[in-house]
Amino acid sequence: MYSELMRRARENISLEDMDIRDTKITKTLKGSLAVQVYAAEARQKAKGLAEKIRELYRGNEKVKVYSPSPTGELIIWDLDETIEEEEVRQTVIKLTGMETEDIKIGSKRVMRNGMFSLWVRCPLEEAVKLSENGKIRIGWSSLRIQLLKKRPIKYFRCMARGHTRESCPSKIDRSGCCYNCGRQGHRAETCRSRAVCPVCVERGVEAGHRAGDAVCPPVYGRPVLGRIPRQGEGQKGE
Repeated sequence: MYSELMRRARENISLEDMDIRDTKITKTLKGSLAVQVYAAEARQKAKGLAEKIRELYRGNEKVKVYSPSPTGELIIWDLDETIEEEEVRQTVIKLTGMETEDIKIGSKRVMRNGMFSLWVRCPLEEAVKLSENGKIRIGWSSLRIQLLKKRPIKYFRCMARGHTRESCPSKIDRSGCCYNCGRQGHRAETCRSRAVCPVCVERGVEAGHRAGDAVCPPVYGRPVLGRIPRQGEGQKGE
């Protein structure tokens, strides 16, 4: 199936005409094909390539095409009550020139000192630039900003790390459980209980950590054969 789709794309789309000289085709963890673009202005060219492939297969509901780029996660510390999420978004846009849809912002969380922290996700290149000086000025405040380490791969339904939905070996549904204590009825943001990993409790190993943390032994999934991705799934480009 994938070989036919890729053959048709190669016959109908000229990478040279798009000034794309270096690409690499890989398989994603979800079993789909990814076309990685290496070029100046790679993100824009990858989006352009995805649009051409999308146009080529327009009307074929079995083919889903996405063009995400590597992202970075940031934490901004010590916000006061007057700084709202939208003000942070507009500041980030002004500093980087990104589009609104490239930026995802969480909700403010109260810190122990009474101030607030805020989670931000955006393309990795811009995230690195924003965090270079360790400070970002928003309103009247110069705030601490930190680039977070890349999170380990984990599947929200079973809470184990090391695999995605397609290769999950577990039939247990923990999607309603807290990522901090493993119990149901609340979210990790509001949890004040001791960290307990339900995956490690089940396996009989040290469980004094959050589900899916880096110290949590990975649960490797089943091999995934090539398939048509389900609606709503994303990858680097197809």
